[in-house]
Amino acid sequence: MPSAYVLIICELGYEDQTANDLNTLAGVDATRLAGAYDIIAKVNAQSTECLSRIIGLDIKKLDRIQSTLTLIVNEQIEV
Repeated sequence: MPSAYVLIICELGYEDQTANDLNTLAGVDATRLAGAYDIIAKVNAQSTECLSRIIGLDIKKLDRIQSTLTLIVNEQIEV
């Protein structure tokens, strides 16, 4: 299953609302951060095309998101 982590910077004061909005999207689990980025979202999808759609259309088009950095998981290692 393709997955990615998306680091997000949003407008000041809208971190909680943006994280809540992200958590309503299918396949997205968002958590608030402290530091250079406001939110990290783990995205799981059925295919790479679906992953691209979720990140490119659903996440990046949300109001109050200023910038993102996407880290695509190359290989899941079982410990």
